Amino acid sequence: MPTTIEVTLENGSKVNVPVTWANTDTYDAKVADDYTFTATWGAIPTGANNDNSLAAPTVEVRVEDRAKINNVVATSTIAAPIYGAAIENPTFTVTEGSPAYLGASGVISNKSGDTWSQVSSGTFTEGIWRFNCQVRIDEKLFDGKNGTTHKLAEPLTVKINGVFWFKDSKPMVTDTYSFDWVSSEEYTVTAPEGTTLTFKKQQSHDISTNWVDRPITLYSVASSVDGGTKPYKFSKTFGPDWITVSEIGEISGTPTTIGSNLDLVVRVTDKEDDFKEITISVADTVCNPEDRIEVNNIVATSTITAPIYDAPIANPTFTVIEGSPAHLGSGGHWLKKNGDNWATVYSGKFTEGTWYFACQIRIDRKIFDGKDGATHRLAAPLKVTVGEEVWLENGAPSVDDTYSFAWVASSEYIVKQP
Repeated sequence: MPTTIEVTLENGSKVNVPVTWANTDTYDAKVADDYTFTATWGAIPTGANNDNSLAAPTVEVRVEDRAKINNVVATSTIAAPIYGAAIENPTFTVTEGSPAYLGASGVISNKSGDTWSQVSSGTFTEGIWRFNCQVRIDEKLFDGKNGTTHKLAEPLTVKINGVFWFKDSKPMVTDTYSFDWVSSEEYTVTAPEGTTLTFKKQQSHDISTNWVDRPITLYSVASSVDGGTKPYKFSKTFGPDWITVSEIGEISGTPTTIGSNLDLVVRVTDKEDDFKEITISVADTVCNPEDRIEVNNIVATSTITAPIYDAPIANPTFTVIEGSPAHLGSGGHWLKKNGDNWATVYSGKFTEGTWYFACQIRIDRKIFDGKDGATHRLAAPLKVTVGEEVWLENGAPSVDDTYSFAWVASSEYIVKQP
């Protein structure tokens, strides 16, 4: 809206008079509607008067809605996948509903039990497959198509190669883009007759965390089998007593004793009695996270000293003498004050200014040096003393099932040039 309005005086001359505007409706730039704005005169320029109390103008502002797209039709290169064929995403050509487009964030997924796993490369194996992607209208994201002039609208229908991928959906709509997820039909891929039986071990099969008296999450290995002659039958050849392998390939169980576990060997046998086996790693069984030993007082010695001007920047070392298995030093770095802020400095030499050292106190498993995060945890109120100085008082550590930590800091050191 203008900040001044040109006014013609009785003598024919023109002056610019300042105005302010008030909205008499509830104006919302995101909502299409007509809105009324009324001006109020500001200071009348010197030499001019509003003797007749001429009212400032009122204007109508119309906010236009974006064009709505709720029917998208496209052709695609997608086809039923073939066993052994390379996995690659299809392409799409929109024939109705432009500027909407298809294919953004496209993923091919394989069904395993009740879950779907994304597969980005390799070849199609036996199982159930589908393709997911977004139908989008956007600005700046992906290919930047007119998100401020058009939007997807409900009820949204998407048809690919004559097949409905989505009907009557409600897309996500923002000020600059709109989208929804669409899915192909599910395709069943079968190995040709005579294909050799295979059973492929996946990293996701490994059982990486076991808590005593807590069931593991049931999962299936059935989707990792190819070839042979169906039906398949699964069994446990070797492994912990507490793990069960069902005939359909589902693995479940509840560990009851803290300690190490044997590897699990799973066998699949086909109709012709051919079989293959995979070996699954089973992590140690540890106590429940809530039952871990609490540590809330840490005492340590350190090589830290007041930094000296022009000396090389190096992190100190720490030795915990009370509060093991906690350890100090992870994530350590020096910081220098810059105005009201602190800047991290990893290398170089100490310069004039105010400095301090910060690091983590941790008990963890697998992270950094892997100290017993499954058996111990830091607890509030946490106190950390380094030498004669308290670096943390009444701390509240972050606690996870396999690790816990808190940030601690030295006192501030003032470095001066000699």
